[in-house]
Amino acid sequence: HRAGYQLQLRDIIDAADLDQLARQMRPLEAKAAIPLPVSADRGQFPLSPFQQRLWFIEQLYGTSSAQMIYGAYRLSGAVDVNRLYHALLGVAARHEILRTVFVAEAGDLYQRVLPAPVVDWQVAPLDAPTNPGERLHAALNAPLPLNGEPPWQVRLFADATQSILLLRFHHMVMDGESF
Repeated sequence: HRAGYQLQLRDIIDAADLDQLARQMRPLEAKAAIPLPVSADRGQFPLSPFQQRLWFIEQLYGTSSAQMIYGAYRLSGAVDVNRLYHALLGVAARHEILRTVFVAEAGDLYQRVLPAPVVDWQVAPLDAPTNPGERLHAALNAPLPLNGEPPWQVRLFADATQSILLLRFHHMVMDGESF
């Protein structure tokens, strides 16, 4: 698959030798993303009871890492930063919850889906003078407030041979089952 070819398990089992297996390899076909249904109503939506509780807790105690879901991934090799950024934009374009902002106006709370994707994205060198573990810890514990911006962010710490990709989501938009 990584080389751009596809094999089925049956192909491997049925092949008498490597030459026959090579003849059975088929190039992968590029597939367009299946469009997801989009709500026609782009107005304001009420928060769910769970979201209301999280909003109240954040207003009372401030943002806490307990309200975050995150993943840190070590990537080997050079990362095409521009491609990764555009892939993340594509994911946000397909999933309304990643374009959702939470707004409080005149005592009312609501959520609004932005028409275009936004990614809170920062790239930093992995080999900076400070310890990568300290920078990763600081990024994990930085506030991710519900201030009208989509409550998720991406940090990439990269050098020429490896990278650490950090994804952070507020529980308002992500649960443990979805991540």
